Amino acid sequence: MIFTNEEYADIHFCYGFCDGNVEAAVREYRRRYPNRRLPSAQVFSRTHQNFRNFGLGSNVDHNRNRQNNNNQNRILRAFDNNPRLSSSRAAHQLQISKSQILRTLRNNHKHAYHLQPVHHLHPGDPEQRCIVRVLVGKVGGQLSIGLGDMSQLAAFDSIS
Repeated sequence: MIFTNEEYADIHFCYGFCDGNVEAAVREYRRRYPNRRLPSAQVFSRTHQNFRNFGLGSNVDHNRNRQNNNNQNRILRAFDNNPRLSSSRAAHQLQISKSQILRTLRNNHKHAYHLQPVHHLHPGDPEQRCIVRVLVGKVGGQLSIGLGDMSQLAAFDSIS
């Protein structure tokens, strides 16, 4: 049975009020809060033990969120520095699980780099090729890339 934070606080208070006597804590809780669900004796002892082991739940969540934010920043920085980085290599380099890498990328609308072989042209590809030829500038059967004195020339066959 799950209780609210307020109920857990009252459970722990009654447990401490009764000096760790579980049966007395159950009776005290029933006396103080007659309109609430009555937790079992196990709930009292587990609540106290969890508090001793883990402290306040909100602090645990806060530390976890801080760690996740630090990891998120490291992951995004790694992919900004090297967009061709794979999720496996990033996980190895950053010592973070691959699933957390992929989750962080997905949550930030990014994708890990992967090669995608192209086996055929898609509709619209010839038009895009023509636009590129016009933008770059086809001159006399050769393509001038316009890098000043480091210009590169590439011969192209005519497109039918």
